[in-house]
Amino acid sequence: MTVHHDEALLRVELPFAAELPRFRNDDLGLRNLSARLGPLSSGDQVVTLLDAPDQRLLRSGVQLAHRVADEVGEWYLAAPDWLVDLPAEHVVPLTDDGDLPDEILQWTRPFRRNGTLGPVAALTVTRREFTVRNVAGESVGRVLQERVTVRRTGLITARFHEVTVQVQAEVTVEQRAWIRQALIMAGASVVDAFPQLVQRLGAPATGPSDFPDPADIEVDAVRGWVSAVVAGHVRRLVLADLCDPRPMTAVQDRATRLRADLAALSPLLGPDWMSEVSLDLAWLGRLDPTDPGPLQGQRYLGLLDALASCTRHPDVGDAALLDSRQAADQLIRDTVAEAVLQCDALTDRSDDDQWQSALEAVRRAADAASLGRRISSKKARRRATRVRRATRGIDSCVDDGAAWLVERAAAEPAAAFELGREYERRLRRLRRNRRNFVAHWVDSTAKQRT
Repeated sequence: MTVHHDEALLRVELPFAAELPRFRNDDLGLRNLSARLGPLSSGDQVVTLLDAPDQRLLRSGVQLAHRVADEVGEWYLAAPDWLVDLPAEHVVPLTDDGDLPDEILQWTRPFRRNGTLGPVAALTVTRREFTVRNVAGESVGRVLQERVTVRRTGLITARFHEVTVQVQAEVTVEQRAWIRQALIMAGASVVDAFPQLVQRLGAPATGPSDFPDPADIEVDAVRGWVSAVVAGHVRRLVLADLCDPRPMTAVQDRATRLRADLAALSPLLGPDWMSEVSLDLAWLGRLDPTDPGPLQGQRYLGLLDALASCTRHPDVGDAALLDSRQAADQLIRDTVAEAVLQCDALTDRSDDDQWQSALEAVRRAADAASLGRRISSKKARRRATRVRRATRGIDSCVDDGAAWLVERAAAEPAAAFELGREYERRLRRLRRNRRNFVAHWVDSTAKQRT
């Protein structure tokens, strides 16, 4: 029912077998309840919830079900926890083959991943709707009554009886108070909101989400901090996959950012997990951006599984003994020390690999400082800021395409002369940038060390 701004809403839970009061009070001008007829107002429905055995869809705020009412079946998909980005509800009529529609398989793919779907609960819903009438026979409100029986593996595991009363603006304060009291006398408990379906179902549906909202994660402990960082990336990765008109390009962009942050966090993460995920993210980045096909493949879904495990239980080894501030400070300190070590070793005669290693170390230090900016100490942030200023310009000291010009000249002999001149210009600019960086680095660090 739509709730208008001039109407009041009352929610109560009644004992399963309790009947509604008649809502008759001649002194207050209330006559009775009258049943509303029609399939949209009353009826019975059998709902079969589908999920993987660990109920990963329900845990992540996605409901997939097969519903039957009046011998008519339909597939139902809802994502109440993803309302901003995914459809609140999606209903598809059941076809003769009984298979899940392609669009539902597509929407649920990142959530179910390699999990096998099957029935996890059956709900029998009896819905009745009534009209509240005054002594003149006019409608002054509506009552929605739902009795729900939950069965799992054939056994009844829960029963609940929810009643929603919606009265119009002309209903007086005294009439509203009497309706409320009549329900309480019938055994009702007034609630602000009904429990969510997963709460009715219980474990494992109430377990932690595979894609939690980072804002909901407590970050005082290092596990929470790492989980929040990874969870933020993974949620954006899933939404890029499902919602972007160019899914592969969007996923690759998100994967590049995730890979950078994981590289910064790598000292805190299990080496085996980090190595496997890094390889998969690198593979993802090399794919054809115009072909979204691999996003339905086993390797990508396995990558999502590995990332989901990190959002729930990140392997941080001995760092688990630290709080998040200590871990952030240690991470900044270690990555900054590595960047300083790499830059100290540079000269204008260092080869390309040395410059590339130094650039990667500087980027890891910058990423670590960015990740820890809200929880690290001022001392750690100052250290990172000094190194960031001292390494300004290092990006221009790495080969910016000179090698590519050589390859192109070999493939296009007619353009070889002009490409050769461009190659020489780029090399001169690269050498000049490297000399300037080394001089700036020596000058900056000398001031900090005196």
